[in-house]
Amino acid sequence: MATMSSQHSSKLNQLQRRLPARLPVTYAWLQEQGYSRSLVKKYVRSGWLASPARGVFYRTDPELPLRWMDVIRSLQHLLRYELVIGGFTALELAGYSHYVSAGQSTIHVYGPKHPPTWVNRLEIDVVFQYHRQSVPSTLSTEQKVEGTALRAATQELAALQLLEELPKASWHQVDMVFESLTDMRPSLSHEALTLASVKARRLFFWFAERHGHAWVRYLNRERVDLGHGKRQLTPGGHLDPKYLITVPRDMAPRSGEGFHP
Repeated sequence: MATMSSQHSSKLNQLQRRLPARLPVTYAWLQEQGYSRSLVKKYVRSGWLASPARGVFYRTDPELPLRWMDVIRSLQHLLRYELVIGGFTALELAGYSHYVSAGQSTIHVYGPKHPPTWVNRLEIDVVFQYHRQSVPSTLSTEQKVEGTALRAATQELAALQLLEELPKASWHQVDMVFESLTDMRPSLSHEALTLASVKARRLFFWFAERHGHAWVRYLNRERVDLGHGKRQLTPGGHLDPKYLITVPRDMAPRSGEGFHP
């Protein structure tokens, strides 16, 4: 009897080392670690594990509830999803926007494979919005979110991911975010541009010139395919003669004025 008890204690100690508090994992992950269904049920009954969704479990923490950053950390480090935070979310975490708070309602994630559906069944005040895009390691970086290390897109890639959301996203919100991007790195911008659509590439140069960012002078437009023909992004908007995109009329240069790259 004592041997059985010591074995259970040892298993619990091992899981405590392998599974940080508040990181949700699947039963399949627990099974790979050597934990049977009956043992998992016992941990749930004892309150050591919580089950926020069917087949999902996490170590409880008396001081903090389950948070969105815990979900992302688990997906990235334990469940091995090739996901990064990107777009609006990455730019906010990097301090380039004051328009999306850390408690934001939508968390934008990017990767080649859709995250599991249970992430949006958890009782946390966010929705995870998935975008299909493989992100090379050169265009991702580590961000700290309330002490939790997460992989996120660099500002250069995140800016282009954000531009892909136009015209669904708010033009003026994007404009305010882009105004703060004063220190973009040309080499990473070139790499990120290769992953973007023609629409996002044109918008990238348009916004950079609109705000007079100095770094745009170091970008070689001859290396960037801007496509051909017009792109109507705003019905009834102003057609920019240089990049052949329609933009909101209140954001177009006044007559006789122009952007200076």
